[in-house]
Amino acid sequence: MWEVIRFGESQLDEPARSALASELGKRLRVDYEGLRETRRLSLMSAKEIRDLALAGIDIQLHTHRHQLPGG
Repeated sequence: MWEVIRFGESQLDEPARSALASELGKRLRVDYEGLRETRRLSLMSAKEIRDLALAGIDIQLHTHRHQLPGG
């Protein structure tokens, strides 16, 4: 598992990581597409953050990797 994670994070771009996750979902019989549709594994979009900030919500960075994407 950790080898796959390290490979995805170090060798693949975001579209390729998504394709890998989709393939893993198929092989493990996990509804990855369903998870994607519900956005349970997604970060907020720039527009969503901007809209919330304009509505007075204080937005802070906190991801499971503790770094910005691509950082």
